Amino acid sequence: MLTRQKSEGAVNQQVTSEWIAWLAGIVDGEGCIRLQERKPPKNRRTIVYSPCVILTNTSLLLKDKIEEMLEWLGLPKYTKSEQGWKKTWKPRWQIIFTGLSRPKKFLQLVRPYLVVKAEEADLLLEFIAMREGKQRVPYPPRVLEIHARLAEIKQTRHLRDCTCEPAEAGKIQSELHGDMQRLQK
Repeated sequence: MLTRQKSEGAVNQQVTSEWIAWLAGIVDGEGCIRLQERKPPKNRRTIVYSPCVILTNTSLLLKDKIEEMLEWLGLPKYTKSEQGWKKTWKPRWQIIFTGLSRPKKFLQLVRPYLVVKAEEADLLLEFIAMREGKQRVPYPPRVLEIHARLAEIKQTRHLRDCTCEPAEAGKIQSELHGDMQRLQK
């Protein structure tokens, strides 16, 4: 259970930063940071972009812990549960942050601890800042660049996550060889 520990009226920063770092790890592993492209209705011609952060999983324990933490931090969100596409799949849940203020507050909180999705968070925060600055439709060219970069990151993540620098690969192979030698003894 999360508890607020107060010291002279302030929340204990050690406890808060540990839980926020944990939450950032969940975002890195189970999160989706994107700029949704909404097609215009028939009477409009302009595509609308909407920031969105989604956490998805099947563990109810994880969902409950995240919801408890978000409530503790005062962060509004939308939660949705649904059955998987196949009957044999477990039901899944999603915690969703949409609009401008909800994704902004959430990303500003976890951004210092993000590793895998740091660039995506930075791009979405940049988009939100432009929108808050009243740069509305028509979108400036930078919005289209942000949307394209977020799509590129999503499409190529599997290529980047499985690679490492040549020197690092050699070190890993050397350590693995040493481990295998010890196991054979």
